[in-house]
Amino acid sequence: MDREKLIKYADLLLHTGVALEKGQPLIINGNTENYEFLQLLAERAYINGASDVEILYTDDIVSRLKYEYADVKEFEEVPAYKVEPMIRCAQR
Repeated sequence: MDREKLIKYADLLLHTGVALEKGQPLIINGNTENYEFLQLLAERAYINGASDVEILYTDDIVSRLKYEYADVKEFEEVPAYKVEPMIRCAQR
């Protein structure tokens, strides 16, 4: 897809999907395979007034490995380091 279409799509996500307002922080969850689009999304968020943008990358292979090998107890609670960015963002 050409860059202009990706920019339009990113802006649509930010305006309609997220309803980003000027001065708001933004956390983006995304897969490592899509890092280029996530970087563009972060750029467009800053251009559209986001105060801060944080990208939390995931990797499908590593995620699958956890489901295959981790003890079931690892799925009972969400670790604080995963929750804290969301709390920080919500408090701004």
